[in-house]
Amino acid sequence: FSAYPRTSPPPARELRLSADVTLQLVPRSTGLEVVQERGHVFILKDLLLMCEWMAPADAAAYGPNGADLWLLYPPLAGKHLKVAPVEGSGRLGVTCRRN
Repeated sequence: FSAYPRTSPPPARELRLSADVTLQLVPRSTGLEVVQERGHVFILKDLLLMCEWMAPADAAAYGPNGADLWLLYPPLAGKHLKVAPVEGSGRLGVTCRRN
């Protein structure tokens, strides 16, 4: 929400990647590795969403047209991310930067 109306439409979001992944994270706050086996990431032009597929019992509770993913972390703006291949592994490393 803004007190000032937009003078132009917001930029269109563009999906770059949507993939099932295993998420391996090491938060600075704990220094302990966290692994999400049922992970799914959405990488948009300007945003990263890290999700987890619901267990079948959880998904059934929302009905056939309901949610099937949990959002694990708040969305991250692309300007706060550094993405680079992890050499010799076929994986991508994503580093969150402070601005």
